[in-house]
Amino acid sequence: MIEERLRALAAQTYAVTQAHEAVTQELAETGRIQEGLLPDEKPDIHRWEHDRGIGSWSGGRSPGIFKRYAVVRRHDNDDIQKGSMMSKSILILKGSPRKHGNSAALADQIYAGAKKAGAEVESVYLSGLEINPCDACDACQEGDQGCIVQDDMQALYPQLKAADVIVLASPIYYFTITAQIKAFIDRWYALEADHGSALKGKELAIALVYGDSDVYTSGGINAIHTFESIARYIGLKISGMVYGTAEHLGDAEKQPELMTKAFNLGEKIAV
Repeated sequence: MIEERLRALAAQTYAVTQAHEAVTQELAETGRIQEGLLPDEKPDIHRWEHDRGIGSWSGGRSPGIFKRYAVVRRHDNDDIQKGSMMSKSILILKGSPRKHGNSAALADQIYAGAKKAGAEVESVYLSGLEINPCDACDACQEGDQGCIVQDDMQALYPQLKAADVIVLASPIYYFTITAQIKAFIDRWYALEADHGSALKGKELAIALVYGDSDVYTSGGINAIHTFESIARYIGLKISGMVYGTAEHLGDAEKQPELMTKAFNLGEKIAV
């Protein structure tokens, strides 16, 4: 009789332990637990239950069954809810020498859409900054000193690292992106290391305008291929792009459909 009760208790203990481990792993994967050795103080939780029909755990020390604990704290839950609603950080880089040109008009619509959707958005006019070409000194690859070229790119590196989404807006000049955008991207080399780029995993969105009739004859497709290659190499996710014909100053704003597409792209990348 005693042996049967011990076997039954052992089976129950094993089942509860397995359930606890499964739920602990499940919660760990969603970032909703703290895991570690059982604490001396009573956890800040009234009751923890799993839905596997085996039992429940009400906080405090377990009766010698569990060697580790999974505690969902009230304030952590609040943080999770806030985190799930936390706004994205979006950095828009305008690559035209015209401050209020057609690609800038698309960038402004992306800005407006993202702001409406609740994102934190920063817009930078690259042509107004001193961004020198990469001089291939390779100093950035020695240790962790980063780029040693002292210009306005130094202020952009932290913004790039902090952004969830990077938006590149450019007109097509001689069948590809502008020199301003290219020099800016070349300086991303300083963000690379043996483990990959500091930009890996971020999102990329693209806005292009061109003077020809379509994206192929204009060379816009060359810019798109360039961005796709960069994204593939670094590990960026292209979340969307908007492009269209806009030869003369103000042409983009005369196309409601194009402007709406840019606005919708802003809303899309904000969530």
